[in-house]
Parts: sequence; C-alpha cells; structure tokens
Amino acid sequence: MAGIVWISRKATQRRNPGFTLLELLTALAVIGIAATIFLRLFASSNSLAAASLSHGVAVNLAEEYLATIQATPERFVWPDYDDAPIGEAHALKPIENGAVEENFTHIPEAMPTRRRAYNRDRNLYNNFTWEAFAVLPLEGAQYVQIIVEISWMDEGKLRRFSLGSAAPRALGDGASL
Repeated sequence: MAGIVWISRKATQRRNPGFTLLELLTALAVIGIAATIFLRLFASSNSLAAASLSHGVAVNLAEEYLATIQATPERFVWPDYDDAPIGEAHALKPIENGAVEENFTHIPEAMPTRRRAYNRDRNLYNNFTWEAFAVLPLEGAQYVQIIVEISWMDEGKLRRFSLGSAAPRALGDGASL
C-alpha cells in the first residue's frame, strides 16, 4: 500500500515548474484590459486639461477686454443711447487709427522665447475671437451693462464665455464715430 501512495504522489508532481499557456493568456488579457483603461484615462485627462486651458484663456481675455473698454472708452464705437431701444444689445466695435477693426484677439506681449512654445501659444490665441455689447437696461438709466463674449472652437464645438459689468452711461457718451 505504501508503494501505491508513493506512485500517485510522484505522478501529481510537476517536472518543470512554470506557467501554463492558459495562465500566460489570462495574465496578458488582464494586462491588456488594464492598459486600455489607463490609456483612456490618459486621453480623457489630456482633453480635460486642454479644455481647462482654453477656458482659462477665455476668462483672462474677457477680463482684459472689459477692463480696456472701461479704461479707454474712446477707442470704441458706442451706440447713441437717445435712439437705442431699451434692453437691446448694441455691438461695441474697436477703433484703431480712425477705422473700425475686427474683434480678433491679440497675442499677449509676454510670450515664450522658444520658437515651438511661441508658435503653440500664438496658435492658441488665434483660435479666440471676442465681441462686446452695451445694453441700456432701463429708460433714463445712468448706467449701461457692458458684456464681453469670447468665442473659440474646442474639439469641433463652438464654445463661448461671457463676462459682464456695469459702467456709468457717460462712459460711452460722445465716444462714437
């Protein structure tokens, strides 16, 4: 009886300990699934980072243009509030060298010095446009609402960010062509 036990033990022992083909295929499948999940998360985080960057640039541009309008109203064509309908938005157009120009964003003065980084930032800023509007909210109101809207394309979709403020009505009086 002792001989039978000894034979069955020897038959169950492995001669070459290692991985079977099934174990290797299972491990590769698990690694493949984990890698796919990681790559999707990485792509998603890159997309969110780019969207966040664009939104941050839009906020900064809106603040800059709103401050420019309030600081230098003579550089914009303002509506005639005596004839303007109440509550209607009227476009504010910038005046440069005596002529009305388009509302394209300008490249900031402080830009990277490396050519590659400079081109990246220039392309980013060239993707944005802006519009400004003045709204007389009530008849006889002594203030106007100024709204700056920044637009850009993000992953094939038009995105917009608006920022508004109130300013004295006299700010734009007499500041038109």
